[in-house]
Amino acid sequence: TAAGAFSPSTPQPNVGAMTANQIGATIAATPANYAASARFDPLFAGLNSTLAWQNLFGSPATTTASAMRWRGRLVNAYGPTETTITACCFEVDATAALRGAYLPLGRPLPNVKVYLLDEQLQPVPVGVAGELHIAGLGVGRGYVNRPDLTAAKFIPDPFGKAGSRMYKTGDLGRYLSDGNIEFLGRLDDQVK
Repeated sequence: TAAGAFSPSTPQPNVGAMTANQIGATIAATPANYAASARFDPLFAGLNSTLAWQNLFGSPATTTASAMRWRGRLVNAYGPTETTITACCFEVDATAALRGAYLPLGRPLPNVKVYLLDEQLQPVPVGVAGELHIAGLGVGRGYVNRPDLTAAKFIPDPFGKAGSRMYKTGDLGRYLSDGNIEFLGRLDDQVK
């Protein structure tokens, strides 16, 4: 009978991983979710296809060490909820020179502008730390019933068209020499 086909003492095939490896799969997960799943879920442990690793909230940052354990395609996507989740992407491949503790955030998507600015809202040079500001089509309108916070975080975009705004993320980063953005941490204690 079907009920007697498998027993707890007999190793079971990882059907999910076998199917994903045959047809391909994309998995979106935060770094913490992926790390926990890879440790306990045989689907993640046996999976050798595509992973779109979605660092949805910008923190915790995707560590280089955890990324190196993955055997498939890996895309680190960065962006806060206030800018419709993904603003930048970095695809890890065999040629990627991963130097820092975290994966690079990558480069902005086509309809997004990312600025690294100092306290006077002036662009910082390559290699110098600045706060990430995000502008473009995905920038939200603000916070519901929080006009004070909206005014502080959703500010005029001095580099965009008249009336355009940008979002002050509170994330610290710097441009790498290859044009990618490196995440350096938070400017405050906000948990994202």
